[in-house]
Amino acid sequence: MSSAPEAQAPSPPRFRWLKRILVMAVVLIVGLIAAQRWWAYTAERRYQALVDSTRGRGEPILPADFLPAARIPDSRNAAYSLTTAAKALTLTQAYHDFANNYPEDATPLTASELDICRTAVAGNAKSLSLVRLARAQPEADWKITLTTPVVSTLLPHLNSQRELAHFMRWSVRSHHAQGDDFEAVEELRDMVAAGHTVERGPGVLVTHLVALGLNAIACQAVSENAFDLQVEGVATTQPATRPATRSQIRDLIRDLTDDEAYRAEAVRAWQGERMLVLDSGVYLAGGGRPGLYSMPSLPAPLRPMIEMDAVGAADKIGQAIEAVKLPTLPAAKAKFPRLDARGDSLLETVSKFSSGIFLPSLGRGVEQDFRSMVLRRVAALRLAIRLYQLDHDGKYPATLNELVPKYMPALPVDPFASDGRSLTYLSEPRLVVYTVGENGVDDGGTTTPVSGTGGGTPQDWGGRDVVFSLVPPPPATQPSSEAQDHQ
Repeated sequence: MSSAPEAQAPSPPRFRWLKRILVMAVVLIVGLIAAQRWWAYTAERRYQALVDSTRGRGEPILPADFLPAARIPDSRNAAYSLTTAAKALTLTQAYHDFANNYPEDATPLTASELDICRTAVAGNAKSLSLVRLARAQPEADWKITLTTPVVSTLLPHLNSQRELAHFMRWSVRSHHAQGDDFEAVEELRDMVAAGHTVERGPGVLVTHLVALGLNAIACQAVSENAFDLQVEGVATTQPATRPATRSQIRDLIRDLTDDEAYRAEAVRAWQGERMLVLDSGVYLAGGGRPGLYSMPSLPAPLRPMIEMDAVGAADKIGQAIEAVKLPTLPAAKAKFPRLDARGDSLLETVSKFSSGIFLPSLGRGVEQDFRSMVLRRVAALRLAIRLYQLDHDGKYPATLNELVPKYMPALPVDPFASDGRSLTYLSEPRLVVYTVGENGVDDGGTTTPVSGTGGGTPQDWGGRDVVFSLVPPPPATQPSSEAQDHQ
C-alpha cells in the first residue's frame, strides 16, 4: 500500500489579524495616554492662568489668600470679644419660650414679657459689655484655618452669633421700654458692628448670608423701637430716663447706609465662594498639589474634566462678582453670567460636575444682598422720620425730600428699580414706604402675590411690591407668647 504524505500546517501559525489588532490596540492605548496627558496639561494650564490673572488683579482666589497675615492679640480682636460674649450667655427656659413665640409684627411687649427681658438683660451684663467692647476693637480674627477641602471647614461661631444677635434685639427692647434710649441706640450700633465683624471671618458665601441675617435682626430692632424713640432736648409726653442724642442717631443712620462697606463685604464673600468652588473641584480631581488630597477612586481620565469644570465655574463667579458691585438688582442681572448647570449635550451636562453642585443658587444669593440693602435703608428712613417728627410736633413728612439733607444725607434709592428712583413713600391712605420688589414694576404698593410665588402680606418678598409700615402696631390684646401661660 502506498500513502501520500500528509500536508503539514505552517508552524507556528501566522495570526495576522491578531497581530493587527494588537498593533491597533497599542496605538489606541498610546493615543489615549497622550490625550489624557494633554487634557490634564490643558486643565492645569487653565487653572494656573485663572489663579495668576486673578492674583494679578490683587484679588484673592486660594485658601491661603483669605487667612490673616498674623494672629491678632485678644485685646484687639473683636471676634474674640464676640465669641466670649456668646459663650457667656445664660438664658432661661422662660426667655426661650417667649423669644421663640413672639410674633414678627413688633407688637408692644406685655408687662410679663418685659419682665422676662429685664431679667435676661440683668443676668447677661458681661455679654453685653463684651459686644460693646467688640465695636471699639479695630481688628477681627475668628481663628478658623481654611484647609482643603474648604467646603468641609466648620464655622461654629455662626450659630452662636445668631443667638447673640437675637438676645441683643430683646436687650434693645428692654432698655427702650425703660426709657433708656441712649443705651438702646448704642446697642443698635453694637448689633450693626457685630454683623461687620462676622463678615471679616472666613470669606465664604455662607458667612456672608449669616451676616445678612444679623443685619436683618438689627434692622428689625431699629424698626421696633424707632416709632417712639426719645431724643434729648425735645419735650414729649413720654419722658425718658436717658434719651438718645441726635449725634447717636445720625451715626446709626450712617452705619446703616454705608453702602461702600457693605458692598466691599459682599464682593469679598463672592470671592470666597469662587475660592471654595475652585478648591472643591481641584480636590475632587485629585490634582496632587501640595496640601491637596488625592482621589484614587476617581478614574484618572475624568480628573481633568472635573478640574476644568471647576475652573469654568470659578470664572463665572468672577463675572458675578462684577455684578455684585452694581447699585441695583436690574443692573446686576444684566451683568450676571448664565449659570445654568445643564449643557447643550448630555456629555456637557455630565461634565459640569462642580457647577452642577454650586452654581444654581448664586442668582438667589445676589438677590439677598439687595434685599438686605432695602432693609437697611428702610431702617435708616424710620430713624430719619422719627427725628423729623420730633421737630414737627409729631407730623410725618409730606415727601421724603423733606428729610434731605438735615435728617438723611440722600434719598434712599430703591435697589430693585431700574430707573434710579427712591423708595416709594405714601402718606395717604396709609403711611408706608415700599420697594417695587423683584419684578421691578411699581404696582402702587400692593402686596398681591406675583403669579406662581408666595406673597400676599407686607414684607413678603413674593409680593408684587414689598411694603413697610411707618406707624406703630396696635397694643397687644392678648399675650404674644406662650410664656404668659407660665406666669
